[in-house]
Amino acid sequence: MVHPDPLPTGDRHPGAGRTGQVLLTVLGVLLIAVCALVVAVVLLLSVGPRAFTVGLLAALLPVVPLLAVLGWLDRYEPEPRGLLVFAFGWGAAVATAGALLLSLPPTLVVQAAGGDPELLGAVVVAPVVEEVLKAAGLGAILLVGRRGLDGVVDGFVYAGVIGVGFAFTENILYLGAALLESGGAGLVGTFLLRGVVSPFAHPLFTAATGIGLVLASRRRGAARYLLATAGLLVAIVLHGLWNWMAVGSFMGFLGTFVVLWVPLFAAFVALALLARSREARLIRDGVTLYARHGWFSPPEAQLLVSLPARRAALQASRRAGAGRQMRQFQATAVRLAHLRHRIGSGTQPWDAARREADLLAELARHRAALPGAS
Repeated sequence: MVHPDPLPTGDRHPGAGRTGQVLLTVLGVLLIAVCALVVAVVLLLSVGPRAFTVGLLAALLPVVPLLAVLGWLDRYEPEPRGLLVFAFGWGAAVATAGALLLSLPPTLVVQAAGGDPELLGAVVVAPVVEEVLKAAGLGAILLVGRRGLDGVVDGFVYAGVIGVGFAFTENILYLGAALLESGGAGLVGTFLLRGVVSPFAHPLFTAATGIGLVLASRRRGAARYLLATAGLLVAIVLHGLWNWMAVGSFMGFLGTFVVLWVPLFAAFVALALLARSREARLIRDGVTLYARHGWFSPPEAQLLVSLPARRAALQASRRAGAGRQMRQFQATAVRLAHLRHRIGSGTQPWDAARREADLLAELARHRAALPGAS
C-alpha cells in the first residue's frame, strides 16, 4: 500500500493526554449526577410528586422523535453513544441546575433597581445564562471527545441533544405546574404548546452555538474567537426573542411564530440538510483519495460513500454477527476522511500525523474482524 501525500505536522505542542481525558470524563459524569439530583429535588419541591411524575412522562414524549431526527441527520458518522448521553445529561442536569442557581441574583438586582423582573429575567437574564451553560457543554465535549466536532453536522447534533435535554427538564416544571394550576386542560394546553408546536426551540437556539464552534475550530487567530462568540450571541438573541414572544399575548405569539419562526426553522432545517450533503461529498472525496492509494478496495469505497450500500453492508454483517465491527469500520473511515479534509484545508490539529496513523491502524483492526477477511 502507498501512503497518501505526506502530512504537515503542525505545531508540536502537547495536547490533552489520555489521563486528562479520563479525568475530565469522570468529573463530567459526577457533575451531571450531582446536578441531576439537585434538579430532581427542586422540581419535586416545586410541584410535588404527582405533578412531577405526570410532567416527567409527558416531557418524555417529544424527546424520542427529536432524538430520532438528530440521529437521522447524523447517519454518515453516528456520534459515540457515550458522548450523546453526556450531551443529553449536560442539558438536562448541569445547564438546568446552573440556570436555577445563576439566574436568581441578576433577577433580584433587576427587581431592586425597579425593573420588571419577569420581563427582563425572561428576555435578558435567562437567555444569557442558559445559552452560556449549554455552550459550556459543547466545550466539554470538545475536551472530552478525542474526535471533537468534525463538521457542521456534528455541531447540529451535539447542540441539538443538549437543547433537547434542557427542554426535557424545563418541560417537567412547566407541565407539572400547569397540572397543578389548571388541571388536565392546562396540562394538555401546555403540552401542545411546548411539546407539539415548539419542541425545536431549545435545540435550534443552541445549534447556532454549535455551528459557531465548528467554524471556529477550522480557523486560527482572532477569527476563531469571533466565530465562536458570534454563534453564542446568535443563540442568545434567538432565545431572548422567543421568550419576549412568550411573555406577550397569545395572538401576538401566534402571529410572530408564523411570520418569523416557521421560516427561521425552515432555514435551519435547510442549513442542516445542506451541511449533511456537504459532509457526504467530503467523505466521498476522502475515501476516493485513500482508495487511490490502496487503503480501500473498490467495494469498500462503495459501502462507505453510499447510504444504501452502507445499510446493506451493516445488515449483512449483523447477520454474520459482526455488526459492531462493520459500524466501527465505517465510522473510522469517515473520521479519516474528515481528518484528510482538515489537512487539505490547512486546519489540521497539531497531532494530525499521529491521528492518521492511529485511524489507519484502527481501520485495519476493524477490517480484520469483518466476515470474509483473510
